[in-house]
Amino acid sequence: MTRTSLLIAGALSLTVPSLAQAAPRFEADQIKRAVQEMSKADINGDGMITRAEFSVWRGAQFDRMDRNSDGYVSEKDARLGRKAKDRLAQALSIYDTNRDGRISRTEFAQGPTRGFDQLDRDSNGVIDGYELKQGKRG
Repeated sequence: MTRTSLLIAGALSLTVPSLAQAAPRFEADQIKRAVQEMSKADINGDGMITRAEFSVWRGAQFDRMDRNSDGYVSEKDARLGRKAKDRLAQALSIYDTNRDGRISRTEFAQGPTRGFDQLDRDSNGVIDGYELKQGKRG
């Protein structure tokens, strides 16, 4: 799998539920990966991630996935291996609200924030240091 394919697959794994749609939560290894990546969303370095910081980080995630800079995430952005194609198909089923076969920045930004919501255990709109630590444990 190419670096680009890995990047797309990894970024999508942070925001796309697993194939088992009925499962209400991420698996422990998915949470650990999400926590490692989401820690980068702490823009002001205070050890907490606000929903606003998460939104900015998510925009940067979109930019990295949109390799050809056309404003959409689609198969055109990279040669995808089977696993990455599966993740893209999952993402399309969740984020591609107009069903045009690609995900726009707006669709991605306004899509579900399952990873954030799961880590924000007290639902106050902030992932604090304790919640991050708990997330690392899975």
